[in-house]
Amino acid sequence: MPGKFTNKKVLIPIIIGMVVVITGLVVLIIFLNKDDEPEPKSEIISDEGDNAGQNNNDITGSVTDNNTQNNGSEDISSSESTGIETTDNNNTSEEKNETVPVTVILGKYKGLEAKYEPETITDEVIDNALERLKEEFTEIVELPNRAFEDGDMAIVTFTGEIDGYKIDDLSGVCLQVVIGEGIMPEVIEKDIIGRRIGDTFYQDIDYPENFAEVPEVSGKTVNFTFELVDGFEFIVPDITDAFISENTDYKTVDEYRTKEKERLQKEADDEAREEMIQDLKNQVVDGCEFSGPIDDEIKVDYVRNLQEENNYFTENFYMDAATYYGLVYGLTVEEYRNTKMEEATFHIKYDYAVKEIMKLENLSSEEEVEKLITDTCQIIE
Repeated sequence: MPGKFTNKKVLIPIIIGMVVVITGLVVLIIFLNKDDEPEPKSEIISDEGDNAGQNNNDITGSVTDNNTQNNGSEDISSSESTGIETTDNNNTSEEKNETVPVTVILGKYKGLEAKYEPETITDEVIDNALERLKEEFTEIVELPNRAFEDGDMAIVTFTGEIDGYKIDDLSGVCLQVVIGEGIMPEVIEKDIIGRRIGDTFYQDIDYPENFAEVPEVSGKTVNFTFELVDGFEFIVPDITDAFISENTDYKTVDEYRTKEKERLQKEADDEAREEMIQDLKNQVVDGCEFSGPIDDEIKVDYVRNLQEENNYFTENFYMDAATYYGLVYGLTVEEYRNTKMEEATFHIKYDYAVKEIMKLENLSSEEEVEKLITDTCQIIE
């Protein structure tokens, strides 16, 4: 019949071809929809101020930092080790372009007041330096065949008893006693003078009521037995021109006193100047107003510094930084973290202030900004 397909051999391939085309279109649509799904956004720690983006007649600057956009590019630390919760900041390019910049409103940075109070190096300071030099080169040698004298070191073993019962807290083995330094009660140290190594002597000592250090001897008499098991003497050098020439970079005592006084005075002056400059920088930061996500950058800097210090102390001292500062400086973990947070806060804020001053004053470096701040400051008494 004209106008109709009556041959099945022709119709079947056409149907199969249509099915293949439809299947391919379905797969393509699914694939495209999958690529268009929005990526999950990571939480961003932010503490933007109410004044972000404000515009007024004050001296204002807008400075951006690449760290704000690249927070997620570096594994900085864990919340357990830093005490601050941090999150990955892998935003899309569109979101990064919408990042609110940090805005700085400068306060006063010229004509600030500061104190410059270097220590005055006196002759007494030099005398003390010479005494320390003597101590450094003092030799300790075995006590010669003589009796103990004031200033010698006696090695003492002692036992305290009450009615024949040993008091462990008042007994010791080989205690180093430098006679005259008050390591033991004066009455005992004086009793050592005139005795020799190997001598044994006895003393009865009455303890007051309510003796808190060893309550069991409160109000009682303790019978002590002392044995002098060894002894040493100190060979203290005389401070002469020959000694100074041999052990220092100077040739005479007078030269030592003059040059050391000049050196120590310069150190004191430099230290006082650094303290003054730091005070001026703190005033600059305190006088600024910051808005935008500056707290985020501070937290990143804080965590990065903690990680760097932890790596250093772990590699060199086999302990984390907080433990080291606790052992050496007596800081608690909280005190250590607070110190590092203060450092990070100053570093980030001062950096923004410097960039704004450079722009306003047409300067090219932080050193030039520091010179401007210090040259224009007023020294107060």
